[in-house]
Amino acid sequence: MSCKRSLKRPNTDKTPSYAVDSLILLIQSIIATYAGYEFQPSLSNGLTIAAYTGMLIGALFWGLGADVIGRKHAFNYSLLISSIFTIVAGASPNWIVLGLFVCLSAFGAGGNLVLDTAVFLEYLPSKHQWLLTLMAAWWGVGQLIAGLLAWAYLPNFSCAGPESETGEACNWKTNPGWRYVWFTSGALVFAMSIARVTVIRLKETPKYLVGEGRDAEVVETLQFIAKKYNRPCSLTLETMQACGVSEIEGRRGSVSAHGKKRFSFGEVGMHVKGLFATRKMGLSTSLIWFSWVSSTCLSATILTNKI
Repeated sequence: MSCKRSLKRPNTDKTPSYAVDSLILLIQSIIATYAGYEFQPSLSNGLTIAAYTGMLIGALFWGLGADVIGRKHAFNYSLLISSIFTIVAGASPNWIVLGLFVCLSAFGAGGNLVLDTAVFLEYLPSKHQWLLTLMAAWWGVGQLIAGLLAWAYLPNFSCAGPESETGEACNWKTNPGWRYVWFTSGALVFAMSIARVTVIRLKETPKYLVGEGRDAEVVETLQFIAKKYNRPCSLTLETMQACGVSEIEGRRGSVSAHGKKRFSFGEVGMHVKGLFATRKMGLSTSLIWFSWVSSTCLSATILTNKI
């Protein structure tokens, strides 16, 4: 009953999209000055605030949502949403609308960030999960792409400064460079989101399926991976069922793993409760939350003082 050899080769099809998060964060920072020439905003750091707010909300929403609707759908939808609003951001008529679209784009990218790591981990055997650290290399790739796009567009298609200083009109016709950066980046991310559906065709992760009691799909997924990478896998549905059923509050394989309804506070609450299942896990969760909350508050304080 072993499929370990089948999973020795990590499923790296998901990792390039990890670059999207750094791409979105750096783009809004790079183009802010040139968009500011055109819109002359009173809140100069608005795009940065919008981006990080969207990332935070997106990570929370899609992270919890993936436990409810499954990794597969959240994995596909989050990147698609990010790509759509990245493209639309390039057509923003004013600073406020641009901030809104940056926030929505980051909302999808934030979900993509957490789901890339979750999916990667849930497909790997525990002894190979150290490979997760290699995904950090894609963060640099995203910034490289953002830098190259900025280098290609901004010097050649931008205003020299705001109209009030240069005396020359600064609008879509004379300052399209920052918009081109958004359009091109969005098109790239959109192509990646379509590839997820048409080329990669991600199957639901075995770990999630086990928790939902969908044993037949677990076997099907593992057999598919084994066949794809030409590895033996002796696991069958009968063999898996012979191992017994893990009951979670008397429910398994029903509409929801924990609650009466799939979309309910009880369902989400049980997943949050799982983060504090043991003393060690509770301490780890608390420290991670403290780290993110404190860094977010510190960043907000610094940005507020600069405004």
